Amino acid sequence: MLLVACVGCTEPAGDALEPLQSSPSARHGNAGPARTGAPTTTSEPSSGTGSGTGPLPAPEREPGSVATGAAADQARIVEGVLRRYDDALTSLLRDPGTAARVDEPTPSGWRATIAPGAILADDIGDVAAARQAAGEVVEPPAGQDRSYLHRVVSVDVSGPDAPADRIEFTWCGWSPGIVRDAATRLVVDDRVAHTTGTGAARSIDGTWLLDSLDESTIDLMAPGSPDPCRAGR
Repeated sequence: MLLVACVGCTEPAGDALEPLQSSPSARHGNAGPARTGAPTTTSEPSSGTGSGTGPLPAPEREPGSVATGAAADQARIVEGVLRRYDDALTSLLRDPGTAARVDEPTPSGWRATIAPGAILADDIGDVAAARQAAGEVVEPPAGQDRSYLHRVVSVDVSGPDAPADRIEFTWCGWSPGIVRDAATRLVVDDRVAHTTGTGAARSIDGTWLLDSLDESTIDLMAPGSPDPCRAGR
């Protein structure tokens, strides 16, 4: 099952962000929020709130750190990239058959959020093809506008030697999306998922795009469970 997001879930990135301490996972290009790839850790559905991400301490930055400005500035860039990606992925999986129709606006939308050559694009194509083959679509719950939501947890502020056109980050993902049979409209899976992972954004000709989104953990939870990524915010 795939993820879904809430209306207004993306909140401005603030100073509650910590410098990234570890490098991204080896495999780049997981197909995004929960239930789209092969997680490292999986738990059974639960009725609890999962492992929520609470407020993090403000980073201490050294003069001359990557990109002009603070970790919060980099986080805002990544939040914008992730919002565009989540919107495009939600649109694609409402009608996964559009992934194969290059003249449709939906494929252009999601492809326009991913850096050229990124494995992530292949992963998303595979996810869409699998949904189409199964005769399934993924839709946001009533009153919500996205099926996928990623939030920045920390960004890389490793110093002046880091490339100015790349930002590495960790993220918290939430997916309350509903998988339905495309023909009958019956619910196939309405569990929600909480995921965590690492990623990278890259600037190409002045436009920031998603270069990787790797999933580290996934927690499948009971329908209607609250979003643990919002805990403490």
